[in-house]
Amino acid sequence: MSTVTLDVTTIAGVLNDGSADVGSLITSQITNDMILYFPEGTYLFTTALYIENKSNVTIKGTMLSELKKDGDNDSPVIYLNGCTNCSIQYLFIFTYPDRSSTNGNPLLLVNCSAANTSNINISNLCIIDCSINTNAGALILLDGCSSAYTTSYVTVENCFMNGNNRCGVGISQSRVKYSTIQYNSITNTGYEGITIDNASNFCKVYKNNLSYAYGGTGCIGLDNSHYCTIDSNYIINMASNRGIAIVNNFTEEFMTSEGETPDTTNNTITNNIIQKCTYGIYIEKRNTTAYDNTIMYNTFLSNTTAISMINIDIDKMTIENNTFSSNTYTYLFQ
Repeated sequence: MSTVTLDVTTIAGVLNDGSADVGSLITSQITNDMILYFPEGTYLFTTALYIENKSNVTIKGTMLSELKKDGDNDSPVIYLNGCTNCSIQYLFIFTYPDRSSTNGNPLLLVNCSAANTSNINISNLCIIDCSINTNAGALILLDGCSSAYTTSYVTVENCFMNGNNRCGVGISQSRVKYSTIQYNSITNTGYEGITIDNASNFCKVYKNNLSYAYGGTGCIGLDNSHYCTIDSNYIINMASNRGIAIVNNFTEEFMTSEGETPDTTNNTITNNIIQKCTYGIYIEKRNTTAYDNTIMYNTFLSNTTAISMINIDIDKMTIENNTFSSNTYTYLFQ
C-alpha cells in the first residue's frame, strides 16, 4: 500500500498559532501508512495525539514545528499504543510555563496496553520542560505496561532534552526489551537522565551526554534489569549525585511474580567517562542484589568516590582495567 502524506494544517480546525487544541482533531485523521507532517508553527495540545494499533506511521516536522503542552492537562503530547514500524522525528516539544500539575504523565509515551508495540524510532527531537513544579513523570516514557503484550525494539537517538530541574526522568524504560538509547544529550532532570528498570532486558545505552541529574539514583539508573549495555557515555553530574547507579528497588516477590530474575545481572558497563559525581558508579543491595555485572575500561575523573558498593559480593562482579584520576576515593566497599 502506498504512503499518504497529510499536512496537519489542512485538517479542519487545526491552527498552527498555538491558540487552540489540535490533539483530538489530528488523532481522528490518522490511518496506517501515513506521514503526518507538521509545518512550521506552534501547535497546542490539551488532548494527546493518540495513535493506537497503527503501523507505518511517521510523525515529522521541522525544528521550527513546536508542539506545546497545555498548562495543567496531564495527557502526553504524543501517545503510541500497540503500534509497529512508526517514527517521530524533527519536532520541538515543550511544556507551557504555567504548567503546575505534578500528576507525572510524560510528554511522549510509548506503551503496549492495546497490543504489542515494536520497531519505533524517535529521533531528532528537542524536548524542554518549562513547568512550574517538579513533575514525577518523564520527558519520554517507554513502557512495557502489559503482561499480555510487549514493547520492544525502540530507538531514541539524536535528541536534546532539558528538564530545567522540573521534569522527572529524561528517558524512562520499564519492561522494555531490545531498546537502543544513543547519541542523545540530556540535562537538568529532576530525577535520572535515563532509567532502565523492571526487567528492561537487552537494552543499549550508547554515546549519550548526560549532566545534572538532581534526584533519583543518578544520571543513569539500572534497576532489576539484565543483559544491558551501558557503553561510551559521557557523564558529568555536579548536582551532588551519582553517575551510574544499580540500586534494585523492586522486591524479589514482585519480580518473580512477573516471571523475571529478581536481581540485576549480566550487564556490561564499559568505556564511559564519568566526571564530578558524588559516586561515579554506585551499587547497593536493597530489595535484591547485583552479580555477574562487568565494569571495565571506564574513566573516572574528579569524583568524590569512583566506585562504591554497599552489601555487594565483589567476588561476583568483574571490575578491571578502569582508569582513575583525581578522585578523592577510588573504591568504597561497605
